[in-house]
Amino acid sequence: MRLTSAAGSPSALTPASSFRAGNITKRIPKYRDVKVLDVDLNAKAFYSGRYAGYEDAELMEVIDTEFFQPDETLFTRYAIVHRDREDIVHNGKLVHFQQVDQQLDLPPGTAKRLLNKVALRYGLKPTFEKENLVRYRRVVLLTKEAGQV
Repeated sequence: MRLTSAAGSPSALTPASSFRAGNITKRIPKYRDVKVLDVDLNAKAFYSGRYAGYEDAELMEVIDTEFFQPDETLFTRYAIVHRDREDIVHNGKLVHFQQVDQQLDLPPGTAKRLLNKVALRYGLKPTFEKENLVRYRRVVLLTKEAGQV
């Protein structure tokens, strides 16, 4: 085997046939063929929002105050007006975890991890839950599990 340099001299360190740019460029997808999905843009993103460094207990208070409490007020004071299922969380409104994270500027995955725990404070239990969304319904009896004694 004969070694050549990039300039073609025989004193090189690489074999003459080891590098072929054509082999590499054929494997690179063309930009017009690549689709960028929402998941690619948002998943596993580094979080640098206002709740960076918060513990779960602190994030649960944020979720309580900014997500569940406003609907609790509507549910207890104005229940006659908000009777449709999609009006408020307490009636079974469909909740998308990713939307809650974005709406409250929470770190990605926070809503999925903590919403059920906070919902128990209000006597809400999931009636439907999948990987990306959940529906709650108020349980008639508040239990010790919900933090009500």
